[in-house]
Amino acid sequence: MIENMVHGSTTHEVLAAVLQVRPASDCINAGQPDDPRRSSDTGPLELAVLLWQRALDPQKGTWSLPGGRLGDEEDLDLSVRRQLAEKVDVRDV
Repeated sequence: MIENMVHGSTTHEVLAAVLQVRPASDCINAGQPDDPRRSSDTGPLELAVLLWQRALDPQKGTWSLPGGRLGDEEDLDLSVRRQLAEKVDVRDV
């Protein structure tokens, strides 16, 4: 049995997956009745995911979900909001 486990003694990281469904901009069959991305009310739709390009080695230049280390006094929600603000300048989720 584990008692009084404090996460400050270990390292935890969080990743933020921010998704958005929006009107498609360049769908090949955009607007066609048989297009599976078509919504009868809004036209074709696409799913977008928020990524950022890493600035430091060892994976400099690669695309990634925003995230990072969980602070000792943070819960998951606070940590994700901080990571989004620091890495991709998103403050309102």
